[in-house]
Amino acid sequence: MFLPSLLSRLMLISVLLALCSSGTSAQSIPAGTTTPSSPTVPRYGIFEQTFTWSSAGYRNPWEQVQLTMTLTSPTGKQVTIGGFYYGPDTWKTRFAPSETGTWSWQATLTNGTQAVDSTGSFTVVDSDWPGFVRPNPTNSFRWMFDSGAPYYPLGIGDCVQDVDHSGSPLDNWGFDGEFRGHAIPEYGWTTDIDTYLGAYSAAGVNLFRWSVDNCAFGLYETIDPTGNVYKVQAGLWGDELVQKLRQHGFRTYMVIFGFQPPFPNDAADPAKMVAVQRYVQYVVDRYSAYVDFWELMNEFPNPPSTISDDWYTQIGQYLRRIDPYQHPISTSWQRPDLAVIDITSPHWYQKEDELASDLVTQEQINHWRSFGKPVIFGEQGNSEQNWDPRSALRLRLRSWTAFFNEGVFIFWNSSFAKDYQGGVASNIYLGPEERAYLRILQDFTRGFDLRASMVPLAVSNPALVRGSALRSPSAYAAYLHAYTDHSNPASGITVTVDLLAGGTATWISPATGEVLGTQNVSAGLQTLPVPAFTTDIALKITTEAPGQHSSTTAAPAQPISGGGWWSGDTHFHSNGCGGNRTPDQMLALMGEADLNVGSALVWGDGYNTDVTYFTGADWPSSTSNRILHYDLEVSAFPSDLMGHFIPLNLRSIDFPRRLYTLPIAQWAKAQGAVTGFAHATAWPAPYTFLHPGIGTVPYELPIDLALGQIDFLETEFLSAELLATEMAEAIPRYRQAQAIFAQRSQEAARLN
Repeated sequence: MFLPSLLSRLMLISVLLALCSSGTSAQSIPAGTTTPSSPTVPRYGIFEQTFTWSSAGYRNPWEQVQLTMTLTSPTGKQVTIGGFYYGPDTWKTRFAPSETGTWSWQATLTNGTQAVDSTGSFTVVDSDWPGFVRPNPTNSFRWMFDSGAPYYPLGIGDCVQDVDHSGSPLDNWGFDGEFRGHAIPEYGWTTDIDTYLGAYSAAGVNLFRWSVDNCAFGLYETIDPTGNVYKVQAGLWGDELVQKLRQHGFRTYMVIFGFQPPFPNDAADPAKMVAVQRYVQYVVDRYSAYVDFWELMNEFPNPPSTISDDWYTQIGQYLRRIDPYQHPISTSWQRPDLAVIDITSPHWYQKEDELASDLVTQEQINHWRSFGKPVIFGEQGNSEQNWDPRSALRLRLRSWTAFFNEGVFIFWNSSFAKDYQGGVASNIYLGPEERAYLRILQDFTRGFDLRASMVPLAVSNPALVRGSALRSPSAYAAYLHAYTDHSNPASGITVTVDLLAGGTATWISPATGEVLGTQNVSAGLQTLPVPAFTTDIALKITTEAPGQHSSTTAAPAQPISGGGWWSGDTHFHSNGCGGNRTPDQMLALMGEADLNVGSALVWGDGYNTDVTYFTGADWPSSTSNRILHYDLEVSAFPSDLMGHFIPLNLRSIDFPRRLYTLPIAQWAKAQGAVTGFAHATAWPAPYTFLHPGIGTVPYELPIDLALGQIDFLETEFLSAELLATEMAEAIPRYRQAQAIFAQRSQEAARLN
């Protein structure tokens, strides 16, 4: 019974690889792809239920018919949400469930005299979407997801208008334009929404500010005590926009009102404020399942206009009361002094000398940080003109400085042309050069310890170089700017760092992503030499894991044609095993080998480098037929003597360190992972295993397989000569392994 069962599980791996292009697995469905009324919904995905009611005869179907739904979670928690008028004879509800299991719901649709009650249920399965953005409890200026993973926002905003008169504002996004001549339309170069969002997502941009009624379509015709009227087509455009943003991995920063909110000085008039609240309710009902941040308004008040503090307080408190997800709230112009505002959100445009870009960025952030709230610049860009020959460099210096000073930028992107002039606020051009700089920054920040906070950095020559640093219990990072000379290399510089943990220090170029130097460092106070650099350089130190790895990169597979089968390799490494490659270099190697799908395994010898690449999702540079996914190999850790364990399709990589594998397998299975063992070198006789210290065939395999925790076993076929050689070389390792195993066994009670 063993071999057929094992073969069937091995076949499952091929099926899952074929599904990997859409990010799905047998237990994991990506959020945001649910069809209406689907009985199965991914965790944090969108459960959308449609209701039919004749809208004929209603002057205002948005407010003359009400829809409410109460949902009950698998653990008995109840949530009540509102629905909204969608179009003729159609109302909808939307909800993003946070618990897996079976949910039930009850809904009531009524016009005040007649009512229809409905009930239903749906099942929530796990997904790779990490939930909503939340404040980081270890650092009030940073962000994280519901899953506990860090979130380092890098945002853009843009106009969402029908500039080419096609009938839709979503098919003409300004993109990679040049200087406009007489034959070029005023709106310059445009592209479709998928090309636009795909390009910026690939650059690491992960936040979009949808500024309603600010160079974008509005959602309402009137807000009035006698009844609010909303725009049907604009609502549909908004639906498509937030759905596309989620599809491309963006978080949404939604502005509820534009430049002029209604009744800004009528907070004492209950009828008017209730009208404002009804619109806020409509926005929450329709879009809150897609949104991560709210912004009350855009750039108001503008003198001589005013707005009362009581208006802010009433509307902000109402928004917080009805929002089922409790998204953080900001406003513009910034009001960090108000208790109802969670985020300081200034707008900043400037064309400073690049030699001062880090300093002015730091000054801006430090000023707004003084209010004790996280700082997200809702708009950032250049004054005078959106592009000039040095604007890309300014963007790079600002962006890196912002990350190291715990600030966030949302760039107002105007890439339809390079010659846009808007006076003080001229936005910014984000073309290929700028996107390349942002990609390098986001590669650097990916997975960085969310416990990190700012610490002083001592630079040997502060008259030439300024720097900032971040430190956590397991990581350290620094950024240096040669602020007096951007033409010649800065050399002979040292930095003094105080590390809480040792590790591998890697110096990179923010301009190219090139590794400029590496060294091993120990915990404590020490001085590090800085490689010669021009303009700027970044340092990252991550904790090293002990141990070595003896496997080699697997031989490339060839494509399998037909039937949806793709060529794939579930076991190779970016770092260690004699290699040191970036994810994009790994994708290039996959292309040379004609691999469609590959799993780069984060493992002992290269753990600290590769763990920064792990996101739980496909690497952003992947394409539809060349997909790279970072997963885990448990080796050079306490359990490696029982065999090298591989879980694929993880959402979290922070595995429990244990002397044996079963708890790790259960941890992985709880995430919907596909699990197995690696390096089954050879079996001297049928059903006999070499000791793990020689061939790493796991002693636990039969037990874990019987308990339903193992799906596959990797085997390596060697000739008799190679097997004899390997076994002879393995004997000293075997003796060493016995000694290590005995030592670790003494720790088993503490570890388990």
